[in-house]
Amino acid sequence: MKYHLLVLFLIVTPTCFLAQTVLSKLFSNHMVLQQNSEVSIWGNDIAQQPIKVSGNWGTSNTTIANKNGKWLLKLKTPKAGGPYTLDVKGSKNILLEDIMIGEVWFCSGQSNMEMPLRGYPNEPVLDSNEAILNSTNNNIRVFNITRNASLKITDTLNGNWSIASPKTSPNYSATAYFFAKKIEKILGIPIGIITSSWGGSKIEAWMDAPSLTNFSDAKKKSSKDKLPHRHPSVLYNGMVKPAMGYTIKGVIWYQGEANRGNYWQYTSLMQNMVGSWRKQWGIGDFPFYYAQIAPFM
Repeated sequence: MKYHLLVLFLIVTPTCFLAQTVLSKLFSNHMVLQQNSEVSIWGNDIAQQPIKVSGNWGTSNTTIANKNGKWLLKLKTPKAGGPYTLDVKGSKNILLEDIMIGEVWFCSGQSNMEMPLRGYPNEPVLDSNEAILNSTNNNIRVFNITRNASLKITDTLNGNWSIASPKTSPNYSATAYFFAKKIEKILGIPIGIITSSWGGSKIEAWMDAPSLTNFSDAKKKSSKDKLPHRHPSVLYNGMVKPAMGYTIKGVIWYQGEANRGNYWQYTSLMQNMVGSWRKQWGIGDFPFYYAQIAPFM
């Protein structure tokens, strides 16, 4: 008589093994939080998991992850200072260290914003070697959002916080770095910079679909562009929306050259984008500073 071995496979949902407290990558060691605010902090965990977030500056708050495991809460911050720690307790504990509190700015645009402090081949930045050599500053922290052109809205992003130094600063946006350096010198407080930029991108790529409703011709033209990162909404979906909610002081913007083909629409496009970002960020009408593109040829 032959006996057949019956093998039973136990199918276990990934939640049993993988679900645990996970923060957006914006929340990590060396980050800067906006001072004198109720900053948003969010992540994922097991559904219905109680979450407690505590800052060692003397404040804490709690919430419960929803049925999809997503959670968000507000945490009060004091005036500028640090370093501090942030303790997140859920299905596992996370301790974030070397956190500074000051001003946070979101910096976006095309190559004028993306160009690094070290410059590009045959495209130097004036006095960049000296700037890099003297860039050590514990009060300047930068988070570079990794390029991501997405046809669908995503809630995740990649990048990391770093402290300004000759090792890190060469790859910082030159525009964003000098802005941070100026503000830090004037205010004497920590400055956090979140950069989200892509050379050659059109403004339509940084706008959500509803804000482009009245620009059907611009959308059509952009959709036919051979460069995917110039298509409508793809950079908003992958590089702006996932950061919305991170409490900021304001935005600086350096873009426009890629829209020279429909320059007559740019004022209206810009107004719609600014209005949409302010509304969705949910922190009021924050400052939105922009540079006018210099004349060329």
